[in-house]
Amino acid sequence: FASWCENYATDQLYPQYQMWEQFTTDSLAQAMRLDSLKSSHPIQVPINHAVEVEQVFDAISYCKGASVVRMCAAVLGMDVFRKGLQNYMKQFKYGNTETLDLWMAWQQASAQDA
Repeated sequence: FASWCENYATDQLYPQYQMWEQFTTDSLAQAMRLDSLKSSHPIQVPINHAVEVEQVFDAISYCKGASVVRMCAAVLGMDVFRKGLQNYMKQFKYGNTETLDLWMAWQQASAQDA
């Protein structure tokens, strides 16, 4: 999500940088290349011990994760996407969440299955 935010914020502030064009040739292309390897893994991976966290935050997670978030924004539209994020952050401020919580927030904001 942070990788997507980095591109979104920069694009909003400096549209002349053409961040989404760069995203397509850099992050999306890298995500697809890495995801085609036998060593690929899902974005969401169960963590049983704290030391495992560092093992799953790699280029696959960041590039593929940012690509999926970008697709969600495109499918939902930015207004619904943003509304879902706002609801999610408001509901879970100062707390912990699970991946499904974000999908549910987008689903409720869009009245579509997510």
